[in-house]
Amino acid sequence: MLFASRSFRQTLLCSKAVPELSTPGNSASILLFQNPISLKPSRRNCNAAPLNEEEKIILNEIFAAIATENASKSASEICTAYIDKLCRSGNLSATARFIKSLHDENIFISSNAYDVLLAAASEKNDIGLISEVFIDAIGSPESLSATSYLHIAKAFAKTNDCTQLFRFIKDVVELTLPSSKFLNRIIFFFGEYRQIDQALLISDQIKSLKCNIQINLCIISY
Repeated sequence: MLFASRSFRQTLLCSKAVPELSTPGNSASILLFQNPISLKPSRRNCNAAPLNEEEKIILNEIFAAIATENASKSASEICTAYIDKLCRSGNLSATARFIKSLHDENIFISSNAYDVLLAAASEKNDIGLISEVFIDAIGSPESLSATSYLHIAKAFAKTNDCTQLFRFIKDVVELTLPSSKFLNRIIFFFGEYRQIDQALLISDQIKSLKCNIQINLCIISY
């Protein structure tokens, strides 16, 4: 169980990662989740890089804003501004690390912020970052959008290295077993992106892992 050592924690749902994705009323929204999704421990999370000084300062500002009812800036505004800054600077690895640090503190950003980061990673064809961000996003109480899954399919469509795809699927299986929700969505959107062969490879990979997961191949668009 992720966060098994923690009691009830306040969970922040950040607003959008870039201004053009924002909507009125989102910037100060704070939601509470008592039961985050159950996940098996991630090898990636265990090896996360330590925070730098700037990230520590930002996290402290977020915690202070959560604890202060009438703070000059909401925790969501602080979080969103920093993620936006990192994305615009092109420092995607730092953005992913910061999101993971928030996740470790039971603070979850919105699916739109994941969309922004996955889009940028896909454009750079950074399969490692795509995998890392998706694995982290699995634990979010807010479901990823169709756009995020299409960014993943787009990134893997640019490579012929099946090893990276198999490693990604193995990580997802280990984290989400016995649920098939994420895997079926991955297969579906690979099909939507016309990556039929890769969608079938994913199905074969899941079967080879001998895990009791129901995969629906009828969702693939031929």
